[in-house]
Amino acid sequence: MRRIARLKAAKKTLRARVATRDETIETLTSFKTAAVSQLAAQHAEIERLRNGLEGSANIRTLPDRARVGPKR
Repeated sequence: MRRIARLKAAKKTLRARVATRDETIETLTSFKTAAVSQLAAQHAEIERLRNGLEGSANIRTLPDRARVGPKR
């Protein structure tokens, strides 16, 4: 009888752990999907801006800035 009660308690604990794990997986999957979508949008915007540089005569590229930091 005690063994059955102990196994039922263990089953309940394991089901709770699985439910928590499933929630975590769902949250992380949503985050990953949003992050990949945002990266794709940023990439598309960068490509659009780069293509705009090639076709426009009134846009100048600025020289690279000098690196600011401690002297070596």
